[in-house]
Amino acid sequence: VLAKPYTLRREKLEPLFDVMDKIAEAHNATITQVALNWLIAASPRVIPIPGPQNPRQAADNLATLSWQLTQEEFALLSRTEAAIRHSLGLSDTTGPLQPAA
Repeated sequence: VLAKPYTLRREKLEPLFDVMDKIAEAHNATITQVALNWLIAASPRVIPIPGPQNPRQAADNLATLSWQLTQEEFALLSRTEAAIRHSLGLSDTTGPLQPAA
């Protein structure tokens, strides 16, 4: 859902933001760090390239590497994202993201 070039209203994505917020709180992290960790965990072939606008954002992005999502957190994010995609009628041939082996 996050990588699709669709214009969506925030309320459609609210369940995903809620899950990300809870995970961020549990790790004393930011939603951005949760999103980056989710992408990193999904595939070793995916290299997120965040675009920090200032030194604080660069430090925040770097701090992403100081922790990892649990398997349960990864699964919850992936299921939530897949449910949103399904509710929007977006095709999804792969199903929820799976953690890298």
